[in-house]
Amino acid sequence: MADPVGGIAQEVRSAGRWSMVAGVILVIAGILAIGVPWIPALVATLWVGWALVFGGVAEAISGFGSAEGRGWKLVLGLLYLATGLYILFRPGPGLAALALLLGTFLLIEGIVLGFIALQWRPMTGWGWWLVDAIITLVLAFLILEGWPSNSAVMLGLFVGASMLVSGINRLVLGTSLRSAVPRAV
Repeated sequence: MADPVGGIAQEVRSAGRWSMVAGVILVIAGILAIGVPWIPALVATLWVGWALVFGGVAEAISGFGSAEGRGWKLVLGLLYLATGLYILFRPGPGLAALALLLGTFLLIEGIVLGFIALQWRPMTGWGWWLVDAIITLVLAFLILEGWPSNSAVMLGLFVGASMLVSGINRLVLGTSLRSAVPRAV
């Protein structure tokens, strides 16, 4: 009869190993993205362009198959498709638009987080909300202050930093999983 505890321990250690592999890949990709930020910015822009193209096709198909709101669905499908194609054929302006959208979103988010922090002020942990608000507002300022000239750099740095932090997170998780379960004898 197989040892169920040993099997579970082996699965946990294997999951930890794969988490560490993913972590190393993400850390390397994050460092490369930070070193050459225009590449991930361009990839992100093209990704959004293709997503809009496929979304437009799906919306148009939905419009043809629907009796209610057919015209509006077709208009939305064409809007998605046109926007996606514009981004694909003119990624520079598409990248600038994405940076402006992200900067505006972060500005609004930072303001809302600040209000939440002030409303929760007497509660334990309200300061973390305030720190989150301040960091978010700084990021918004970094994007919007140099827009559109710094669009590629800022988006690329954000993608790279996100991958780097995710990679470190997976390395820590993998290490924790592997050290929490003793090696099989």
